Order: sequence, then C-alpha cells, then structure tokens
Amino acid sequence: MGLDDLRTKLRLVERWVVRRAALAAGEWSPGLPEGFRVLRHECRHHEVLPAGAAGGSERHAPHAAIDPVVIASLLGSRAPSAVPAVRLGELIFLDVETTGLSAGPACQVFLAGIGAVDGERLVTEQYLLNHPRSEADMLAALLPRLAAARGVVTFNGRTFDWPVLSARTLHLGLPPLPDPPLHLDLLLPARRIWRLRTGSAALPVLEASVLGRRRPAPLPGWLIPSMYADYLESGDARLLDPVVEHNRHDVLALPALLDAARRALREPAGAEFALDLYSVGRVHEVAGTAEHARVAYAAALARGVEAPHRVRAAARLSRLYAREGRAEDAVRLWEEEIGGPLRGSAQARVALAKLYEHHRRDYAAAHRAATEALDLAAEEPDPLRRRLVEELVRRLDRLDRRMTARPARPAAPGHAGRNRSG
Repeated sequence: MGLDDLRTKLRLVERWVVRRAALAAGEWSPGLPEGFRVLRHECRHHEVLPAGAAGGSERHAPHAAIDPVVIASLLGSRAPSAVPAVRLGELIFLDVETTGLSAGPACQVFLAGIGAVDGERLVTEQYLLNHPRSEADMLAALLPRLAAARGVVTFNGRTFDWPVLSARTLHLGLPPLPDPPLHLDLLLPARRIWRLRTGSAALPVLEASVLGRRRPAPLPGWLIPSMYADYLESGDARLLDPVVEHNRHDVLALPALLDAARRALREPAGAEFALDLYSVGRVHEVAGTAEHARVAYAAALARGVEAPHRVRAAARLSRLYAREGRAEDAVRLWEEEIGGPLRGSAQARVALAKLYEHHRRDYAAAHRAATEALDLAAEEPDPLRRRLVEELVRRLDRLDRRMTARPARPAAPGHAGRNRSG
C-alpha cells in the first residue's frame, strides 16, 4: 500500500467518524426510511462453480455429504474422526459489510449476505440496512438463520465477520450468537493450497487464478464504509448498488472456492499446476493424512514441479517413506532425482548420503555422495552454502573414521535399518 492510498483511507475513515457522531447526536438526519430490506437471488450450480468442476449437480445437492478428511484438512486438524458430519445443504455461506475495517463493537453491520444450496439452486439473501437505528431489527432477522445452520463457511470470517456479528449482538442487547458446530474459514486453506502459486490469497485473485473468472468491476473493500456513509448523507440508495453486487459476488465465490478446495484435496490428479500439488501435500501432511500427502508429493514431482520446491517435495516424500519403513523407496527416489531434474543439487546429494550412511551403512557410497555435494555446495547461495559446507565437512570426517574403523556392511534391500536425520 502506497502512502497516498493510506492518506486516502485515513481521510475516508475520519469523514465517516464525523458523520456517525453527528447522526448519533441527532445533528444530521438524511431522512432515511426505517428498517431493512432482504434481497433474494437464485442461480444454478453451474453459474457459480469453477469451470471444469466434475461430478454433476448430484455432488452439490443438499444431501451430499462433505468428506470428513477434506474438512479436517481445511481445518488443519489431525483428527478427521472428530470432525462433525455435515451435508452441503446444512451449510450457510456468509459475508458481511461493515462501517469500519476492524472487528470492534463500534463497527456496525449494514449488509449481511448469506447463501445456501437448495436443490439445483444456490440461493442468496442479503440483509441491507436502510438506517443505522434499525440494525438490531436486521440482526434479529438474520441471526436465527445462522444459529440453525450446522456449519458456516466464510472467508476471513473467524477473525472478522463472526467476531463483528458477536460484538454487535452483545452491544445491541440481542441473545448471544452461539459458535457454529463447524466454521470453515476458507482463507487459511486458500493460503496453504494456492498462495505459493498465486502470490496472494485475496478473494479477487483467487477468483481469477483458481476459479477462472474475473469480476467486471472489482470494489476495494476499504472503500465500502465510505460508500455507505455517502448513502446515509444523500439518501440515494443507488450508491449502494456496487456494494450489494460486491457482497453477492463474495457470497457466491464461497461455494465455488469450497468446491475447488475439495477437488484439490481429494482429486490431485486433476490439478492443473504442479506447485498446487506440492502445496496440497503440505496441507495433508499437517492434517496427518500421510497417504494423501504422499500421493500429492509424488504427483508434484511427476508433473515437473521446479526448484526450489522440487527439492522440498522430494525431501518431504522421502521423510514419509522413511516413517513408513520404506527407506529403499526413499533411496530410489533420490537416485532418480539426482540422475534427472536434481542432478545439480547439493541438497539432494546430502539427503542421499544420509540414507546411504544410516540405512544401507554403505559408507563408501555415502562418502561419494557427500563429496559430490561439497563440490556443488559452492553454487548454493549464502547462508545455505556456509551451513551446507560445515555439515558436509563434519559428515566426511565422520565417514572417513567409519571407513577406517571397519568396512561398510550394506543392508539387504528392503531392510529398514536405522533411520536417523544426521
């Protein structure tokens, strides 16, 4: 963000604070109608789901259950069995627009959009506040819908949308808003799955690079509070049309993004980008679903993921092999990589030297791999080069002593041996 953008934002915030103070004191009243409006819109699944989404409308019907492994991976949980069972039709997709950019109790909700799957349709309802004095009435109509849902899907909702709603209900003396049994905040998994490739996890960026569509007129989120202030001052509801459209697009993006994340986690073979496969592997590894992580890392390597992520993908796959007692598979993995895409990688040879030394106990082969790695280490950038050289000098010294003390005793193929990291 540039300095000019920051100054503009500060001026708009100051302008809104002055207007709110005047409205609260009764010194400024634009003669707005009391109450709120509910705007309803329906569309078919294919209008919002990502291009190329397979499986037909059956997968997106209300009775379609969401795989607990997918939910656990989205939550970063290592216990899929502890994830509550939920069907697509039991979820509410939520996005709110507010009079400020923080989640404090003074930040009013003037527009709340919700979406739900209803048969072949995706239905959105938008609760739009005509006048700030009617916020309690609007939330009293909205909150039962949220409380009845088995799960809520948001984008950054854990840190903004839900805390804002909770704070406003408390401030207005409404019944407390209970936490949903399941809250899928798609921001964190979006960062984990796609940001490595896209460079950003902002929703418009994800819509363009993951969902394959662009909004006709993107609206910066920081501008929205000022646009509502302009409406309050003028009474011209047309000023809110871009905000309403922005909110509806945000709501409709949520089921599409959830479907894209589900496909990325459960159907890696259909992934278009090798870098996404590597990221999916990391998500599964964190969630403890090692089998899925192994498939994703192997697919990333097969798809040609490039350095530096290729070394990392191979290293993570190698560690998974070792944990499963498949050290020989790890050896073959590094030998193939060194004979191909990672032929110039010092780190790959270090990994292979460790396996030769600790698994096969083939000290001569380990010494050769470490010597080659030392020759290649000069090409690595600092501080990696310094650390690699120091590690390799120690390793070669240890291998020299071991080779002098006794001859190498190669382990039989398939024998796990002792798997150590050093």
